[in-house]
Amino acid sequence: EIENGKVPDFMLTDLSMPEISGLELMQWVRNQTKIPKELPIIVLSACAYEEDRDNAADAGASFFIAKPFRPSEIITAIRSLTISALPPIPPLMKLPW
Repeated sequence: EIENGKVPDFMLTDLSMPEISGLELMQWVRNQTKIPKELPIIVLSACAYEEDRDNAADAGASFFIAKPFRPSEIITAIRSLTISALPPIPPLMKLPW
């Protein structure tokens, strides 16, 4: 759907996938002009050595969660990455009365 102009709020990927590696996918996403460079990418992977984490960061990962993980870790990551991307809330207007 990204190619059709629909940009997700965030992306989840693994490093080890059957047809394309997560690193290749992240590099492809980061090179697309239609996709904001700020798109949060969360990696969920059993490949959790320091080198794997560094390679994921170099490819454009925003957050890395090692398998096995708790579902709450994903929720926390999504919240922190998407809430921080929101524009600031304008101050409340004072009512004239």
